[in-house]
Amino acid sequence: MKTTIAAINSMNICIRSHKILAENGYYSKIISLDPALTKKGCAYGLEFSASEEGKIKNILRHANVPVSQFIHR
Repeated sequence: MKTTIAAINSMNICIRSHKILAENGYYSKIISLDPALTKKGCAYGLEFSASEEGKIKNILRHANVPVSQFIHR
């Protein structure tokens, strides 16, 4: 299964975003990232199915979640 990671710089924002996605019926997993591998040094991320990326991006955007980048695996 292909996944996408939304890189986020704050654990608190990551937890809030995870809850927002769950409330909207989407599964995500909070993961730890190597800050050297992200553009802005983000250490946390939300991993989710790549097939749901468009819908999840829209939800995060409307919730004003500051995602620094999306990483595709």
